This record gives sequence, C-alpha cells and structure tokens, in this order.
Amino acid sequence: MDTFTHALSALVVFSLPAPDSLLPFAVLGAIIPDIDITFHLIPRRNHRLYLFTHGGFTHSIGGGLAISALAFLVAWVLALSGRIPWMDPGIFVPLALGVMLAGTLLHVLEDYLAYPGIPVLYPFTDRKYTAGIFPGPSLVLFGVSLFFVTLAALGLVGPPALGAYALIFFGFIGASAVVKAYMAVTYPGQTIPTFNPLRWLLVEQDSDRLTIREYHMLRGTTATLTVDRFRGITPAEAAGFRDLPEVREHRYFSYLSVAERNGDSVTFSDPLRDRGIIPYPPYARSVTVPGHPAGG
Repeated sequence: MDTFTHALSALVVFSLPAPDSLLPFAVLGAIIPDIDITFHLIPRRNHRLYLFTHGGFTHSIGGGLAISALAFLVAWVLALSGRIPWMDPGIFVPLALGVMLAGTLLHVLEDYLAYPGIPVLYPFTDRKYTAGIFPGPSLVLFGVSLFFVTLAALGLVGPPALGAYALIFFGFIGASAVVKAYMAVTYPGQTIPTFNPLRWLLVEQDSDRLTIREYHMLRGTTATLTVDRFRGITPAEAAGFRDLPEVREHRYFSYLSVAERNGDSVTFSDPLRDRGIIPYPPYARSVTVPGHPAGG
C-alpha cells in the first residue's frame, strides 16, 4: 500500500481505542516502514544489500519494530527539546511507544495483503509472504486515500469523514479477498492481481515452461503467453547460480524467474516484469551473470 493509505488506515483503526494525544504516534508508526524509499541507492552499489530497498527489511516484523522504536527514541529526544510541538513529553512513554509499534504492525499486516509480498520473517528468511488479494500498490486505495487527504487539506471534510473512508477501505479489502478466493479456487496455479481489479494473471508451470494467461473477469482470457523456464541450461545448472548476490536480488523482486544461457553468460529474467505485463517492482527485472557460478 501507499503511505497515504497507511496513515489514514491508522487513524481509522486507532481513532476509537486511542485518545487524540496518541493518534500521532499511531500514524508515525504506520508510515515509518516506508522510510526505506530513501534506501534505493544502497543495493545498486552492493547487490548483497538488496533488502535495503522499498518493501525490504523495514517491512518485516522484526525490522519494522526496530526502526519504529528507533524513530520513537529520536522523536522523544526532539520533543524534550521542544522541537516537536505535537509530542507531549509528559505523556506516558510506554503507552505512546506501544501505540507507535502497533501502527507499524498494522503497516506490515496491510502490506502482507498485497502482491508481491514482504519478508515478514526477516532476518530468519528473506522469503516474501503475501495474501495476494490486490497489487502493491493498489491504485484504488491510493486514489481513495489521496481524495480524502485532498479534501481534508482543503478543509472540506473533518474527522467524521473517517467513517466513510473506513467503509470504503474495509469494503475494498473484503471484496478483494472474495475475488482472490474465487480465482484461487476456480483456476489452477498462481493467481496474480493487477492494477485493474477485474484483470488477473493466471500462471501455470511444469518442469519445462510457464503458461501465462491474462484473464478479465468480464471478457475471459484476453492473451496467452508461453515461456520456456530454461533455455540452453538445465535446471540443475541454473540452481548453481541461485546464491549469487545479483541472482538473489533478482529472485527477491520477481514474480517468476526463467534462465537462458547466451554463450559465456546466463540471464535470469522475470517474464512478467521484463515484458511490461506488470511494471512493479521496477528493480532487477533481469540480470546477466558469467556462465559459470563461483567455484563451478
């Protein structure tokens, strides 16, 4: 999800149980994991640090809570010096910290709902987990959130509008979950949402190839693409490259990955992103490495 949506959802979720003085902590906790947007140059200089990027380690439970606690400490020091007027230094610190950490966990939960997922259990594993009910980011939720934020900035709506936002927010999540369940039960293989809620990608794979169908819920199958999983290279040979930093980075950002040998090099690519079928995430759509893995 986008930062606007995380902030507004935190206001919705915490507006009833938390007093107004604590709401800023909930919002700050809900947006702080997105600080990794500023990290994007790090993995370009060192491919081993591919988790220092948007949707990386700050979107795990451990990493998110750690960065949130650090942000709280910094904010608290600034509040004591009077530089953050909305933060009351006399407030009960454990409660404020707890609300801020809860806001961060809400962010992690919301991003878990979206494709291509987040590394929830990092540092134990960099595997991404997702419910996959809508794409990340969701253009629908972003549009609704931006609309409400704009109205609030213009003074056209007040706090009561959060009720209307909550109905739309949770209604869209519920509807998306129903659609995902229907797609998963009806069609075999992997079901991937796109920016258009009515358009899905259906992926079936065997040992040799991937079959990718673009499916529109009103018009049926609109396109079919078949891609060889391995060209000029065996699965066992491709597996020998899996631990190279560039390949790990590519696999981390990819929905699918195919391998092709081109003379003295091997290219790993994501056919969905490399062909522009899905534009997000934009990182490491393909990577070319020397034709023999280290030590091979």
